[in-house]
Amino acid sequence: MRIAEVIVVLYWVLFTITKEFGPRVSRAERAARYDLNNGPEEQQKKVRRAVLRVKAGKAALRVAGWLKFTAAVLLVAWLFWLIGALMAGTYVIFGVPV
Repeated sequence: MRIAEVIVVLYWVLFTITKEFGPRVSRAERAARYDLNNGPEEQQKKVRRAVLRVKAGKAALRVAGWLKFTAAVLLVAWLFWLIGALMAGTYVIFGVPV
């Protein structure tokens, strides 16, 4: 049962991170691209560094999405194991078959 709790908490944290920071990163990317295309040359140097930070944020969100998917698959596998243990007639106490 502890592993299921850890997986649920991990999924919740990753879900919250991706839902909170996804729109922020996309807005920052659009703003940086606009400034890069329409700003003076001196400002474009600063914006290029900002674009690199945005790319790093997008990569981190992509990794968080992969981890979120992995946590969901592990949770479904744990649920199948639990349902299988219950169907086999095993008593399950706190997620551990007895």
